[in-house]
Amino acid sequence: MILRRHRLIGAAAAVFVLISIVALAQNVAEKPRAAGFTCIPLGVTGGLASGNLSAYLVAVEGTHDYVCLDAGTLLAGLRTAVEHGAFEDLGSNYNRPLEVAGLVLRKHVKAYLLSHAHFDHIAGLVISSPEDFPKPIMAFSPTIEALQKHVFNGQVWANFANEGSAPALGRYSYSRLNPGEATTRS
Repeated sequence: MILRRHRLIGAAAAVFVLISIVALAQNVAEKPRAAGFTCIPLGVTGGLASGNLSAYLVAVEGTHDYVCLDAGTLLAGLRTAVEHGAFEDLGSNYNRPLEVAGLVLRKHVKAYLLSHAHFDHIAGLVISSPEDFPKPIMAFSPTIEALQKHVFNGQVWANFANEGSAPALGRYSYSRLNPGEATTRS
């Protein structure tokens, strides 16, 4: 039962990615449309592998404007990706993998698209939030409600979102998705 549910969540996440990529592609209109997408896995497991939790960067091929599909691992995954040659064209002005990873996190991850609020899908987002730059968190309402109630609530972690428990720091803006509806985000 858990495996089937995880596959359903994965299917929903794939739909999220397609919706987000269409929106992202509209935002890079000044660049020629690419033939495909770039996908960089930052983490591919769950459970005890804290530096390898579910997170994928997806961008229109030829750009560095990424949507992060789930965010279980961020900085550790970005550092590993840099060490394996990802973002080489961004790293020419930087000497260390951490510098390139920080650049990608802050400036090139344009949005988070969360499939659900299990910790192995949000831990990197939470831990990185103090150093991140403003961007949207896109998810179905139950996921956003779980983040508000249980994570970004001023008790477990500061409220880095734009709504919920005071003080709302506004680093992230919640964007609620509706099943079966296309959405664009600028």
